[in-house]
Amino acid sequence: MPALGSALFAQWPSYLTFITSFATILIMWASHHGIFRMVYRADTPFLFANGLLLLLVTVVPFPTSLVAQYLSTSAAALACAVYAGVFVVINLAYNLLW
Repeated sequence: MPALGSALFAQWPSYLTFITSFATILIMWASHHGIFRMVYRADTPFLFANGLLLLLVTVVPFPTSLVAQYLSTSAAALACAVYAGVFVVINLAYNLLW
């Protein structure tokens, strides 16, 4: 049993990654909901812009896990750059949707 406890504790970066991804996606969902409260009608380009945004939201756990996995290595800067880059692209998709 102590070995299992140690193994579970050693996974703390995964837990932090999960919580961070969840919180980030929750914030994006709330923003998405706010945008859609103002929508009275939608056309095909709007739906595709929304689909792009939703696709990018589903990508969030991947760069978040990269940061958790590589934060204490020499690849930390690249992992953080990928993480930040994904959010730049998500921001562009929000602007496209708007």
